[in-house]
Amino acid sequence: MSPLPPFHRHRGVLLPAILLALVLLPSCSQRGGEALALLDSFSGSQRDDTPAISRESGRLDSSQGTFEVDVYTRTDGQERANLLLVPGVTPQGRNDPRLVEFAELLAQAQFRVIVPELTNLRELKVSAEDADALGALLEHLSGSAETETRPLGLVAISYAAGPALIAASQAAPQDRPDFMLAIGGYYDTENVVRYFTTGAFRRPDNQDWQEGQPHPKARWMFLQANAERLDNTDDASTLRRLAATKLSDPSASISALRSRLGPEGRAVLALLENDDPDEVTAHIASLPEELRRELAALNLAGRFLDALDFPILLLHGRDDPVIPYSESLRLAEALPDGRAEVTLTEGLMHVEMSDSRISDGLRLYDLTVRLLELRDGVE
Repeated sequence: MSPLPPFHRHRGVLLPAILLALVLLPSCSQRGGEALALLDSFSGSQRDDTPAISRESGRLDSSQGTFEVDVYTRTDGQERANLLLVPGVTPQGRNDPRLVEFAELLAQAQFRVIVPELTNLRELKVSAEDADALGALLEHLSGSAETETRPLGLVAISYAAGPALIAASQAAPQDRPDFMLAIGGYYDTENVVRYFTTGAFRRPDNQDWQEGQPHPKARWMFLQANAERLDNTDDASTLRRLAATKLSDPSASISALRSRLGPEGRAVLALLENDDPDEVTAHIASLPEELRRELAALNLAGRFLDALDFPILLLHGRDDPVIPYSESLRLAEALPDGRAEVTLTEGLMHVEMSDSRISDGLRLYDLTVRLLELRDGVE
C-alpha cells in the first residue's frame, strides 16, 4: 500500500484554539505546562526557552542487518524516554523536512528519538517486510544500554502503523514498547482500499455506508507502488505508465493504455475504477496472487493482537482523505480492553492540521499530556 506524504502542520493555525481552550481549565500541572509549550512550538511560534536539539546520523546493527538512523536529543542531556519514530512514505525518507520538525519537537519533550531509514517507505510503498525490520529495531533498542533504563515508545505515521503494530505484536515480551502513538493508522486493509476507491466507510457501531472525500490521487499512488507485484511484466509496465499519467493529469484519458492490459492488469484496474463498495471484496479476490498476499500480510483484522498489552494512543481526523477515522475506532475495539485511547479531531486531515478549533485544542492538549505521562512511566 502507498500512503500520502507524512506529518505536516500549518504555522500559527493551532495555538489560538489551544490558548482559548486552556482558559476553560482550572489549573495547569507541570506536564500541562510542558504540553502547552510543545503545542506552542507545533504551531510555529518562536520561544526564547526552546531547547537546542542535536541530530546525529549513524548506523544500527540488528538481527535483520544494518539500518541507517538519525538520533535526536536535547543538547542539555535531558532525556526521560526513548522513542522509535517510523515515518510515513516519502521519497526523502528520514530527511523529509516535515519529519525532521516532528522529531525535533519530540526531542524537545525530552524523548531520545530514533528515526530509521526504511527502504520501502522511501520508495513510496509499504510492505509486510517492514514489520520484520521494525521488530529487529525494537529488539535492539530494548536491549541497548541507552534504552534499558528508560521507557521505550513507538510512534508510527499513517500506513506505517500497520507494520509497527505487527512488529510489536510478534516481539518477545521484553522487546515490546512500553507505549505507542499511531497517527492516521488503519486496521483492515480491505476497508482502506474500499475508502480510497469508492469513498465509502462504516463506523463499527453503524452498518450503513457513509461517504467520505478520499484524496483523488490515492488510488493511483497505490497502483504506482504495487504494479511491480504482478507476474506479467508487460502489465506491470503498462500500469506504472497509467499511474504516472493519472498522477500527472487526473483528467487524462487512459483508454489506449487500458487496451494493452492482460487479465492481471485488467483485474487491478477494475478494482481501482470500481465505485460500488459492496463489490470491493470480490474485486480484491480477483487480484494477482502476490498483491492479494501482500494486502493480507499487512492486514491487522483477524490477527491475534492480545500481545499489544500496553497503552496505545490513536490520533485520527474525522475528515481524513486517505484512511477513514473509523479504522482507528475498529483498531481500538480489537486491542486488549482498556489499552487503546482514541483522539478524534475535526481539523486533522490525515496528518495535516487544516484549521483551528477550540475542541481540537482541548483534545490535542489532553493527548500531549497523556504522551508525557507515558514518557514518565505513568500508565
